[in-house]
Amino acid sequence: NIGIFKEFSAAIANKDYALAYKITDENMMLKQTSEFEKLEEIYHQTFENAKNLLINQSQESLNKANILLKPFINIASKKDSISNLLRNTSKFIQAESLAKNKHFGEYFRLAESFKEIQNTKTYKKILALGEQIIATINELESEGKYNKALELNEVLKQFTPFKAIANNKVDSLFKYSSVISSTLILSLKQAYITSPIGRPISPKCTSDIVL
Repeated sequence: NIGIFKEFSAAIANKDYALAYKITDENMMLKQTSEFEKLEEIYHQTFENAKNLLINQSQESLNKANILLKPFINIASKKDSISNLLRNTSKFIQAESLAKNKHFGEYFRLAESFKEIQNTKTYKKILALGEQIIATINELESEGKYNKALELNEVLKQFTPFKAIANNKVDSLFKYSSVISSTLILSLKQAYITSPIGRPISPKCTSDIVL
């Protein structure tokens, strides 16, 4: 319905976010539109800005955070998240500190016990980082750099959502690493057998083997 979409778009343009979400709840097809994505981005950015203010732990910051969040406070789908942010600021501060210091194992354990952390931009950024690590591991594996891939895979194990992938990957990496090591040993033995005693083994014997 074009009329409903215009009303929805106008509500966003006028920053009447409560009305925009109300219209969305009554017309679920709007959730498939780019305008709804824009609305959600406005909320998430507002939430992040309020969280960053609360990290300062001052009354002035609390007042500013409340003003930022006020347009969303009575929206049913946002009320719990906002309430949790205001009541559990210390959890968010702890999560940000863990992320900043790259203590990913502890970060994901905290996010599992306090699930509101999973709705933050920081959480999504760390998930994206995990996906980048997986891509790098796959690239190293395709290049035969199995030891480097194994090292990076140990980092991936700290990312709880990707731990199963890391555990599965380690088996194949160890297998290929062992095959390469065995090939190297065989190559060195063969070179020793066929080379005159005392003559240095040519690097060409292992030039194609990448550890």
